[in-house]
Amino acid sequence: MRTGRPPASPQERPVADYTIASPGFFNALGIPVVRGRPFGDQDRADSPGVVLINEAMAKRFWPGEDPLGQTISVSVGQYKGPRQIIGVVRDVRRAALSEEPRPEMYVPYAQHPDGYMFMIARVRSNPLGLAPLIRREVLTLDRDQPITQIRSMEQVVSDSGAQRRFYLLLLCLFAGLALLLAVVGVYGVVAYSVTQRVHEIGIRMALGARPLQIVRHVVGQGMIPTVVGAVIGVLAALALTRIMSSLLYQVSATDPAVFLFAAAALTAVALLAICIPAYRATKIDPVTALRQE
Repeated sequence: MRTGRPPASPQERPVADYTIASPGFFNALGIPVVRGRPFGDQDRADSPGVVLINEAMAKRFWPGEDPLGQTISVSVGQYKGPRQIIGVVRDVRRAALSEEPRPEMYVPYAQHPDGYMFMIARVRSNPLGLAPLIRREVLTLDRDQPITQIRSMEQVVSDSGAQRRFYLLLLCLFAGLALLLAVVGVYGVVAYSVTQRVHEIGIRMALGARPLQIVRHVVGQGMIPTVVGAVIGVLAALALTRIMSSLLYQVSATDPAVFLFAAAALTAVALLAICIPAYRATKIDPVTALRQE
């Protein structure tokens, strides 16, 4: 809570994520300090308590104000007391890429030491290739120090979206099967409807209709319900994209290319299903076609 104001009830007490960081933490992770200064060697255990906050926290608790220099009362376990805000850093999506950044504050490790730590190393080459060297250096300082969960930042980001990618993979698999079934179904239904018109085609040919005219007539009549169905399908898909939007990150669920591809694929299959039987029917002798009932 902010000092100088009446204490809030437990239900109304401001809450923010709490991270312990060393002076090189922000530089290693590439988190810029947008205002104020980062932690330094002057932020020792015997110096006044300081804290950095993220932009989400500044907007939440100091809307339209400058939080630099403000003093807040922090209570985390046995560490309680006032801390002065010395800087504001850029927001970080800590929980998941799809979640909005939450209010977060950072305190220097020297003022809040903890037995459980994460070590971050920023390297230019393969980060996992330097893991044995880093492990050896840590064990040189403390042979009893356990070292676990060595991962690159790419692996951390990949693991955070693993479940979401699995859901999207299943969704794409079922969508592909649905498209395949739709293609087969459209081809079968349209081809069957055209073959049922062989008698009609024979009559038209007996009256002098040319093969090209027959094909144009059949295609024109067959494409009308196909185009109407494609438009209805696209509109229905647009109405259902809200279900997919929660599974995507910085990708639009209404991608025009995807909708155009699906509609064009079904339309092309329907056109093929109409043209092939119609073309074959024009090769039949009119007398033979007229005898078919």
